[in-house]
Amino acid sequence: MPTQKNAPDQSTHCPLLTVSGVAKMLACSPRSIYRLADAGRIPPPVRIGGLVRWPRALLEQWIKEGCPVPRNRQNWPKTGS
Repeated sequence: MPTQKNAPDQSTHCPLLTVSGVAKMLACSPRSIYRLADAGRIPPPVRIGGLVRWPRALLEQWIKEGCPVPRNRQNWPKTGS
């Protein structure tokens, strides 16, 4: 039976990231991700039932643009929530 160490890293292929995945991407703690999201400083998550996920493509684009913070929270791209 393969161990977890030998399993491929699914987080590099998943279009939706957990708070842990976003924290790893931004090199900070999961709690910091929630604080940044609550303050409107990162793109908002998508809520699927009780799950909270961030679209990988949206985060990658945000990083590519230099991590801008919109003046108004309403200016974030819609994520279909």
